[in-house]
Amino acid sequence: TYLRESELQRQRIDEAWQEQGLDELRRCAHSLKGSSGNIGAEQLAALCSQLERLARDEETEEVPDTIAALCQEFAAVRVTVTGLYESHR
Repeated sequence: TYLRESELQRQRIDEAWQEQGLDELRRCAHSLKGSSGNIGAEQLAALCSQLERLARDEETEEVPDTIAALCQEFAAVRVTVTGLYESHR
């Protein structure tokens, strides 16, 4: 469930940024931050928090780099979570 829902939130982050929807960007980052924190993905949660703050404060200059870092960290978390799931099947 985490992987499926988180992937949707990550996609919504991309879409919101492309459409310059800062409120939606903030909401999606907040949602992904919470679910990532719940599974212990602290670095991903921190990047989501940073993105949430940038969107809230309308500081758009750093948003592309933050989204790129978030996507990279999400990919690493996905590998880890998938590996854990596979090892417990």
